[in-house]
Amino acid sequence: MYALKKKQHGVFVGVDNRGKTPSVNNTPEIDRHFIRKHIKSFLTVLSHYTRKDSNRQYLSANLSLKKMFYLYEELCMKKRKKLCKINIYREIFCTEYNLALHRPKKAQCSICTVYYEKKQQGELDDDDEEQFVRHQRNKESSRGQKSKDKQRAKTDKSFVVSTFNLEAVLPNSCSMVGDLYSKRCMSTYNLSFYSLGDGKGTCYLWDEVNGGRGSNEIGSCILMHINSVAEKNSHLKEITFYSDTCGGQNRNQYVASAMLYAFNQHKSIEIINHKFFERGHSEMEADSIHSAVERAKKNTQKLSLTVGYSCFNGQKEEPLRSNSNEFSGLL
Repeated sequence: MYALKKKQHGVFVGVDNRGKTPSVNNTPEIDRHFIRKHIKSFLTVLSHYTRKDSNRQYLSANLSLKKMFYLYEELCMKKRKKLCKINIYREIFCTEYNLALHRPKKAQCSICTVYYEKKQQGELDDDDEEQFVRHQRNKESSRGQKSKDKQRAKTDKSFVVSTFNLEAVLPNSCSMVGDLYSKRCMSTYNLSFYSLGDGKGTCYLWDEVNGGRGSNEIGSCILMHINSVAEKNSHLKEITFYSDTCGGQNRNQYVASAMLYAFNQHKSIEIINHKFFERGHSEMEADSIHSAVERAKKNTQKLSLTVGYSCFNGQKEEPLRSNSNEFSGLL
């Protein structure tokens, strides 16, 4: 009847009043604000090993949405606030915050973890603050140096910069047949180099029969890699390596001796640098090679060094170059 009364010359000229009455099912803003305040009360930690820039933060691994809601219920009873249902709590958590309830897949820095735990418990002192600030400063410094070297390597043919890292042990046998697995299982090792200038990767592979995972094997691979780079690049004058600070593999006298030997062998090379990332923040481009290998290995029924590791090729935009190593003539 209202529409008919407001009709002139066949056209409705009244005011549409639909949707102006507040819904009785809407959660009041004051209650939603209390939920937001409760979510913000939980300590969050940034992911250290996310390769791409991300604003996602992570809650403690012992939390879950149900546990958070249970704590919210207790707080409402204590503060005598209106209790909202869990679906409202979940909606606000999922739509208004970029939070994750699981622990990041990448490893966390022990120094940062201890710092955040002490901060949450209110046990921080001046020494902890000073150590954390120095730790963060060193992290940013190493990242900045790598970025500068990367940009230089893209334009300067006489300069090569690479990151290298040893992958987790790869078992040769991928078969789920018990007898076959136990009789043919043999550990294989992969040291990956990633050239920051051209984005190409090189993998040095060997099994436990030909070597272990110590500094001698790492130094031998570095020596072979320098020889390979020098052979292909006639303009090479300076080469820089980035790695983590593992003392048993990278940061020791044997690796330094291998680099010194390569320096004396190649007269065209004027400088060989070995720079280290800050402890706990050694994420690097070489890790992307390991991720590609792990993904390919899931679809591989047989993994053997003699067949050339087919899962190492074709997984990146630029195919990986893999080398099977025997260290008898190098160690």
